Amino acid sequence: MKDIALEVKNLAVEFNIRGKTVKAVNDLSWQLKKGHTLGIVGESGCGKSVSSLAILRLIPDPPGKITSGSILYDGQDIMKMSDKNVRDIRGRKISMIFQEPMTSLNPLMTVGKQISEIIDRHFKLSKQQTFIKAKNILDLVQIPDAERWLNGYPHEMSGGMRQRVMIAMALVCEPAVLIADEPTTALDVTTQAQILALLNNLQKKLGTAVVMITHDLGVISETADHVIVMYAGKKVEEASVLDLFENPKHPYTQGLMKAIPNLEEISKNNSKPSRLEEIKGIVPSLHDLPKGCPFENRCSFAMEKCKHKSPNFEEKAPGHWASCFKEFN
Repeated sequence: MKDIALEVKNLAVEFNIRGKTVKAVNDLSWQLKKGHTLGIVGESGCGKSVSSLAILRLIPDPPGKITSGSILYDGQDIMKMSDKNVRDIRGRKISMIFQEPMTSLNPLMTVGKQISEIIDRHFKLSKQQTFIKAKNILDLVQIPDAERWLNGYPHEMSGGMRQRVMIAMALVCEPAVLIADEPTTALDVTTQAQILALLNNLQKKLGTAVVMITHDLGVISETADHVIVMYAGKKVEEASVLDLFENPKHPYTQGLMKAIPNLEEISKNNSKPSRLEEIKGIVPSLHDLPKGCPFENRCSFAMEKCKHKSPNFEEKAPGHWASCFKEFN
């Protein structure tokens, strides 16, 4: 399909840890449209980051292994490409903003050197041209006095500035697809809003398709066009962002939403926020998943058959899919 920037089909990733097989991602499929933002949301450990690393073939083997699936970009399956061809795509066509910029950036290299390495890998430019391109990308992500910071080190920057450097490194080659893995983690609310606005403006300017990975539904509501909810390595719900927030069809999604303060209600009633609801219980061990629905032990709507049979991923309403035996209006 011409309007699809990236497609993941039946992806499965496993890790062998101390003789136990951990199913980190299990039969995951989704499509990302050109120029759109796909949100992937869920608790820590649900498989969001592992699936994104699999797209770029960055799963460490051993202990990890992509056991099945295909990842289609520009009509080609990345899983079948040579390592050289994948390296040509990585950073140039498909790029990623990694979590925790302080640990992702090299503390011994200047910001300019780290950006220049990416440019040199994909373009044949003179030293002066590389310098100008690096400076321009720092200007684009709104880092003041960009020329000075090209000679600076990550530890000299604030958290927000380091995050902007990570975005600059991901976008310097103007990729068709950008994977943003928790791009606002550990940032204060003001800086988070600035980073999200920056990503939105850059997406409009460059036409980049974005995969926004986060545990924060608030971020998803502000950025995504389409949303996937993951739990225990599987996709449990998928819909447009409006449909998902207006009428969630899976108890897990409903639980995530009940854990968010309703600012409109607080403002309307001029009252203090009520106690947030929690999702009771814990995520099942990924090396010993239950036979039935993985959310059964935490679900207030669980039935007897949920213990023994896993529900199919079905279309509950036009364009709205979920894996749950209970039907929600």
